[in-house]
Formats: sequence, C-alpha cells, structure tokens
Amino acid sequence: MLFVRLLRRLRMLMSLLVSWACGGGDLALPSETPPQIEVVQGNGQSAPPGSPLADPLIVRLMEEGGSGISGRAVAWVVSAGGGTIDPASDTTDAEGFASAEWTLGQSAGQNRASAEVLGAGVVAFTAVGTDDDGDGEEAEVDRLVFLVPPGDVEENQTFSVEVALVDPAGDVVPLSGIVIYLGLFPDGKDAPANRHLRGERFEGTEAGIAVFDVAVEKKGRYRLRALTDDLLELGPHGPEPHLFSDLFEVE
Repeated sequence: MLFVRLLRRLRMLMSLLVSWACGGGDLALPSETPPQIEVVQGNGQSAPPGSPLADPLIVRLMEEGGSGISGRAVAWVVSAGGGTIDPASDTTDAEGFASAEWTLGQSAGQNRASAEVLGAGVVAFTAVGTDDDGDGEEAEVDRLVFLVPPGDVEENQTFSVEVALVDPAGDVVPLSGIVIYLGLFPDGKDAPANRHLRGERFEGTEAGIAVFDVAVEKKGRYRLRALTDDLLELGPHGPEPHLFSDLFEVE
C-alpha cells in the first residue's frame, strides 16, 4: 500500500510539472525591455555663432526600473549647423551619465545634435546661434514641420521626434514656450489611438522646436499628428491639412 501511495504522489507531481511547463500555471518569463536614453541637460540653449554653449550636453542611459547603466558607448553627432562636439564619443559613468561640450556653427540660426547608444536609440538636442544686431523683426509662424520625423521602430522602443515652427520660407521661428502636442493615428483611421502612445505628448518649444521622446505599445503602421492651441491657425480648429508625419512601422 505504501508503494501505491508513493506512486500516486509521484504521478500528481509529474502532472503539476507538465502543467507549469505548458503555461498552465502563473509562472511567466520576465520580458526583456531595451535600455532607454534620455536628455538630462543642455537642450534649447542659444549663443552667438561659433561660441560654445554655456551648459554641457548630458544624457543618461537607464534600465526599465530607472537604474543607470555604466560602461556603454555614446556617440555624439552634429546633424545641422556645422558646429563641433567634444568628445565625439564617450562612455556612460557609474550612474549611466555621459556628457559633451557643444560649440555652435559659424552662421546664425538653428543647430542640431544627437546622442546615440546602440540598442537604446537616439536623443536630439537643438540650439540657436543668435545674431546680436537686434534690428530684425521676428518672422511670422506659417506652419509646423517634423524636423526629425518618426522612423520604423520596435514595439515599446523609445524614439525622438522634433516638431518646429517655421515661416513661409521654411526657416525656424525661434519662439519658446509654444506648447505642441502629438496624436497617434493607425494607418487608415481618422481617430487617434493615443492610449498606445507612451511618453509625454505635450512639449513646449525651445527656440522654435519641441522635442518628444515617445514609444508605441502596439505593433502596426501609424502616423503622428502635431497641433498647437497657442497658435489658433495651427490648432484643431484651424485650416486643413494639419501636420501629419509619414507612415512608420512598429514591429
């Protein structure tokens, strides 16, 4: 009889193990979330052309829980304006921070730079080379444009887009504090699906540009729409068409 009871218990234990292995229990493997890079300091500054900015550019690389990731390479790149960044590459410190000094290009106007960590994405910085003459009038805002549009990304991957205020000639109008907000539209749909858009949807402009760090939580094809209520002709009740990005894929 003892042998029979032991055999029954062994069969029950084997049944439980098979159930867990097939997903019948509450066991679940943790999902792998890629690290995230974010801007800490240095965005939206201004200085005379050819001058270094007062504050260094600082980014931080973090795990999902907010802990810094050390020892990862950061590439710094000037994407517009012709300035320089020193160093061109860096490594995150013990708390996940990396920094660089940015010297603007020799011409007045918009400058852009970025920091990239492989596997974590890219974040963007903007700055303005200011003319000190003070005798020019500020141009009128004609429309919004995506200076940095969305590209194809992975599900839940953080990416950056930049929306700018531009005049009829397409030049950036360096107004600060204009709040721009984003909407997420599935391909072929007229209604937004903002519940799938993670990150801050509302950002104020710095020197005419608003930078958004967002992610999409569901696979599919989407467009982003940008609007502002601070300039009535560019708001939801203004003239069509509103600003939509090209389609991008979330895989």
